[in-house]
Amino acid sequence: MNYIKFFQTVMELKHTQRTGWTRYPLTDVESVADHSFGIAALALTLDLPPHIKRDRLIQMALAHDMAESIVGDIVVERTGDLQTQMSVDEKAKKETKAAEQLFQNQPDLLLLFEEYEAQITPDAKFLKELDKLEMVFQALDYEKKIGQSDPFTEFWENAKKYIKTPQVKKIYDELHAMRFT
Repeated sequence: MNYIKFFQTVMELKHTQRTGWTRYPLTDVESVADHSFGIAALALTLDLPPHIKRDRLIQMALAHDMAESIVGDIVVERTGDLQTQMSVDEKAKKETKAAEQLFQNQPDLLLLFEEYEAQITPDAKFLKELDKLEMVFQALDYEKKIGQSDPFTEFWENAKKYIKTPQVKKIYDELHAMRFT
């Protein structure tokens, strides 16, 4: 494996802005690397349900968006005025192809990526909740910076659809209450 080429590719995540935030008058928009770090930090520090394996969760958190170093951050859900030109299936195919290319010599990372994408294991489902929780932490940060919450309501509504675990929902609710203070 060519680790230099692999790491140089993955380092692109530091320069890949999270697409959802680019529609707003924000400076210093969160990168995919920032987002992945936030999810990994949540996975590292939260009290986990007993059936969730912390080490796997952290590994999955770091691997789940690495394909975006090749294809970029593609948004397929219609949110606000953001119209996408790609279906969910097209996005999945594009990201899977990129993950296969990126992880060609790291089958364990490819399996973690595929597990997250399939959303059928408890670990993958829980990580999706953390993905959305990190998103609302970021939304709250931006709301405080620009002094208004209305533009970011779509992110809160999107996250709420995915967050089911009581301890994650409790944090979401506490964050949500902070929006209007």
